[in-house]
Amino acid sequence: MVWVVVLMLFFSCASLQKKGQENQGVVSCRPTLDPKALRPAVCGKCEIKVERGKLVVREAKGCPPYEVYQCSKKDGSSFFINNFACTPDRP
Repeated sequence: MVWVVVLMLFFSCASLQKKGQENQGVVSCRPTLDPKALRPAVCGKCEIKVERGKLVVREAKGCPPYEVYQCSKKDGSSFFINNFACTPDRP
């Protein structure tokens, strides 16, 4: 029983560390949807910005339109994130 708890703690801490590293080294995030494009009729739940090389996701105020951002990292890789789910998409 103790080993199960120890393993659960180990894996939960490892996932938190990986998530924090993912948000480091972000160079830029740019909107990908054309301003004239049709969008889902939902409000965005978060604001997405890059501050000091780190992806910052904050709770949105009001009802911002749905947007998808393509973010680039220092290592040349990129990922997508939208302001409704507020978590990076995995390839």
